Amino acid sequence: MTGLAAGGTGGDLTLAVGGGDTGRGGNLMVAAGLTQDAGAAGGSVRVVAGSGGHGGDVSLKAGVGKAEVGG
Repeated sequence: MTGLAAGGTGGDLTLAVGGGDTGRGGNLMVAAGLTQDAGAAGGSVRVVAGSGGHGGDVSLKAGVGKAEVGG
């Protein structure tokens, strides 16, 4: 979390993976915990967009479930 601003805009936080001049680019992975229990859900990942006159966008793809369809 970046600090709160008084009389200015909020701070940005950027996660970026470096690129190279040959081969593939770097990967970025954020992962929640898994479980071996078929009756329990794996850990959740929560991403919340900013509020404002127009709320911010969030684009994610849910994981594949072994026993049920992912959300």
